[in-house]
Amino acid sequence: MHEVFLDEIGLVKMTKNGRAKRNYNFKIQQDGTVRVSIPPRGSYKEAESLLKSMKDKILAAQERLKTQMPARKHFDFDTIVSTRYAKITFHQTDKTNVHYYIDDEGIKLYIPKIIDIKAEETQAMIFRFIEEMIRKEAKLYIPYRVEELAEKHNFSYGNVKITSAKTRWGSCSGKNNLNFSLHLMQLPDELIDYVILHELCHTIHKNHGKAFYEKLNEVCDGNHEKLNAQLKTRRIGSH
Repeated sequence: MHEVFLDEIGLVKMTKNGRAKRNYNFKIQQDGTVRVSIPPRGSYKEAESLLKSMKDKILAAQERLKTQMPARKHFDFDTIVSTRYAKITFHQTDKTNVHYYIDDEGIKLYIPKIIDIKAEETQAMIFRFIEEMIRKEAKLYIPYRVEELAEKHNFSYGNVKITSAKTRWGSCSGKNNLNFSLHLMQLPDELIDYVILHELCHTIHKNHGKAFYEKLNEVCDGNHEKLNAQLKTRRIGSH
């Protein structure tokens, strides 16, 4: 592996790819590091030159990753977490097992007194529990909303899947199957619709070319730029 540090871009890790690939492959990791796979006939020098020519795009992608990294909240017994349809609160119990109840007041998670709520493993458990509650809501709401918007704007699509993705709100496969992060449920209605419409537009236009954005702006009633700017201020997975 060959490593270089480029101004503004930061650390770049380059590896030669022995497989018969013609193109350079660039990938930005969660920490902002850029990894480059170099084809057999390529060179480190050419890879570095390409990186410099793509500097603005790389910096923009690194900035998006920073805003999408989940910021975990510290949970305590006075913490209240609001999902789209419920309020989650935390309570101590004399019982020895973690359990929850759902009533008119919301979702109550009971944690045994013998367990330290501030412990790292307890915090991780609570985080997973909240994600599971949000996932249940997402499975009820998102496919229903996709169907509504697709019918309204005459889109056709395959399956709808809810994922745990923390780096993207949604995606569209080559077969027009749609994937949406469960964390989409933490956005306001207009941004949920915007993400759904974005992926529905990919059922027609597979890239982010001019035709794609024209179609997206059309189905967003001319509000693409405003909605896109609002979405960029949101973090995925922060409870």
